[in-house]
Amino acid sequence: MQIHLDQELEVLRKELSIMRTLATEALIHAIQALETGQNDLALQVIQSDREIDLQENKIDGMLLAIVGLKQPVAIDLRFLMAAMKINNDLERVGDKAASIAKASIEMASRDRIRPLIETIIAMGEHSSMMIRDAFDCFLGKNADHALEVIGMDRTLNTMNHDFYRMLLECLRSSTTDPGTALALYRTAAAIERIGDLAKNISEEAIYYIRGEIIRHGTGNPDVGAHRKS
Repeated sequence: MQIHLDQELEVLRKELSIMRTLATEALIHAIQALETGQNDLALQVIQSDREIDLQENKIDGMLLAIVGLKQPVAIDLRFLMAAMKINNDLERVGDKAASIAKASIEMASRDRIRPLIETIIAMGEHSSMMIRDAFDCFLGKNADHALEVIGMDRTLNTMNHDFYRMLLECLRSSTTDPGTALALYRTAAAIERIGDLAKNISEEAIYYIRGEIIRHGTGNPDVGAHRKS
């Protein structure tokens, strides 16, 4: 019985890894489209959201079957509970990547707003690293680094604050048009949310590994935070 459960959990880990790859590649490509202005690449990101949704549904079905038929306990049950939430978080990363791609298509000339674009790109790379590391902490059972990933969100928030300041200055000086400014604003908001999703994944990794719930300020008052989607 346990052998069969272990085999199914290994298959589930592989499917979750596929989900992580799909979501992070969508994010990376969305940032590339933003940087280069390639609308065809942005459209590919938008279209790939359907594949991510299907993968989420596939994993959800596997999770429900394992819980219902195998009745796991202890750390196996914690793994499955964490995996269910992480699966949803990764789907939300795909949604945010699609939002970034849509905003990229709406932007006019990028030449006059290159400093803003560069800041957005740096934010996107930082959030992508957070997602990658958070997921690796989950599969690699690295609770200490998961705590570090949660702390990385402070850097992203600082970058986000600096970006909004730059955006306001550009609007005041008429360096950018309102439509492009709104698209940039939506992009920054999406990336900031991706940082929150990375925190969520890290918190679930800690729950799986240590059995500690640190959301909502419990378990560790320095890192606990409300779960965001």
